[in-house]
Amino acid sequence: MAVGCILLSLLRDHTVLDGWVAELVGLATEQGFPQWSAQGTIYRGWVKVNTGDVADGISLLRNGWDAFRATGAKLLLPHYMGLLVTACEIGGQMEEAVTLLDEALQIVEWTGERWIEAGLNRHKGRLLLRQGASEAAEQLYHKALGIAREQEAKLWELRTAVSLGRLCRD
Repeated sequence: MAVGCILLSLLRDHTVLDGWVAELVGLATEQGFPQWSAQGTIYRGWVKVNTGDVADGISLLRNGWDAFRATGAKLLLPHYMGLLVTACEIGGQMEEAVTLLDEALQIVEWTGERWIEAGLNRHKGRLLLRQGASEAAEQLYHKALGIAREQEAKLWELRTAVSLGRLCRD
């Protein structure tokens, strides 16, 4: 169920994700699984951010992040940090988003969990582009595209190619 939530968050299917989160939290609470409960809190926050309740969503994301880390889990830390980065970006907290994104990329290096590396580099490029640093953004898009191609990660490759295409167009 938690793996399905990851996929739904990546596909941005917030309606279906909301239902899965309810099931995940219920099961985690019933069975006493704090890690899954924390994951459910993270995804509940993600759904709220993407359905208009940004402040409450960011709060839930932070609480879930803290609870998840408290379990000692390391798997998926970059993914969850990426969700928080996007939430901060949506909430207009750009400086914090950039700082968190740099931390997420450091976690990728630390854990070796590289499946999301291309997506995080693309996201950093997007944040830099919003700050007017188009050359730095383009470099990160190319880096993300190279990583995605090397990993044969079609989702990240497509999203990065679209971002690069928009940059070149504009």
